Amino acid sequence: MKSLFKLVVIALVFLLAVAPVAVRCADHPRTPPIYSGQSFTFGQAKAEPQGQVVTGYGLFVVNGLVFDSSNNTGNAFFGNTIVIRVGARRTVTYWYDWSADPVAVIKLAVWNRSTPLTFRYDARTLLVVGIN
Repeated sequence: MKSLFKLVVIALVFLLAVAPVAVRCADHPRTPPIYSGQSFTFGQAKAEPQGQVVTGYGLFVVNGLVFDSSNNTGNAFFGNTIVIRVGARRTVTYWYDWSADPVAVIKLAVWNRSTPLTFRYDARTLLVVGIN
C-alpha cells in the first residue's frame, strides 16, 4: 500500500513538472480528427453509440485540446485528443475523455514517445474507450 502511495506521489510531482508542457501543447491539433469517413467533434463522438470497437497499437506522441462545448475541467487540463504514431511516420489523432479515466494522471506521467500503447477505439468516431 505504501509503495502505491509513493508511486502516486511521484506521478503527481512529475505531472506538475510537465503540466506546463501539456498546456502549451493544448492547441494541437486545431481541428477535429479527420479520416476517410465522417468527422466528429469531441461532443458528437461522446454522444454517439459505440459501434465497432477495434484495438490499435502505437506510440504516444502528444495530447491536446480541441475546444468543444462538451469539455469539462479534466479535458480542459489534459486535452481531449491523443495523437498516436502508427507505423514509421504516420500519426492518428483520436478523441480521449481524460476526465473519465481514473488514472489519467499516472498514465500521462509515464507515457513517452517510446512507450508502446494498446488502445481500443470506436472505428467510426475515433473515440478511445480504453488505453494502457
